[in-house]
Amino acid sequence: MIDLHCHLLPAIDDGAQSLEETLALGRQAVEDGIHTVVATPHFRPPMDFLQQLEARKQALQTTREALQREKIPLTLLEGGEITANGHLFREVFPLLPALLLPTPPQLPPTALVELPLDLEVTHAQGLLFEAQLNGFQLILAHPERYPGFHKNLPLLKSLLDKGIFLQFNQDSLRTGFFRGRHAKPILELMAYAPQQVLLATDAHHPQYRPCLLSPAKETVTHALGDTFWIALTTTNPKSLLGLP
Repeated sequence: MIDLHCHLLPAIDDGAQSLEETLALGRQAVEDGIHTVVATPHFRPPMDFLQQLEARKQALQTTREALQREKIPLTLLEGGEITANGHLFREVFPLLPALLLPTPPQLPPTALVELPLDLEVTHAQGLLFEAQLNGFQLILAHPERYPGFHKNLPLLKSLLDKGIFLQFNQDSLRTGFFRGRHAKPILELMAYAPQQVLLATDAHHPQYRPCLLSPAKETVTHALGDTFWIALTTTNPKSLLGLP
């Protein structure tokens, strides 16, 4: 499995706060069947993005060396979870392409973007328009966390029709941080556009927000089948990242 959204890098954001926590998350991932993780630390204004990119570079090196030393067979890719603003697709990403997910040149440049958590999910409409106008592919991080999620399923379906990708957190389907209260509408959106949805851990802490995908497996397979689970956790992220 591939985890496209994870905060396991040590002491860089509100995720893992030490190398020990990072390694615990890495062990969890491997034991759960995750072989590749995209490390996606937060990039949020007024943060200096250049400084955060340098911190990410150093944290990735430290983590890769520690994983190798501890014989934890986990592949780490660099990425970011970028908070939306009015300048991302016209100014920020063209100047700082390292903020994007690691896709090969033949695929569209792809960004994992979150809305500020107090904004209604309806703001994704303008975000997608800006992304496509400027030649980017948009993955909206955890839409179930934004106000108005339940009442705007028709809007989200229309955005899927226009090409958006939706990344849901496994905790939202099962138990844990969001207590699974959004499972039914999430499954409805997944069934609507099977190739444009992804499941990720959004892991921050080995106990409270672990690096696990499998707790959501029973919910997904019961509703949509085993093949769909493979698409969510392997086929779709592999296609987006251009992995063999």
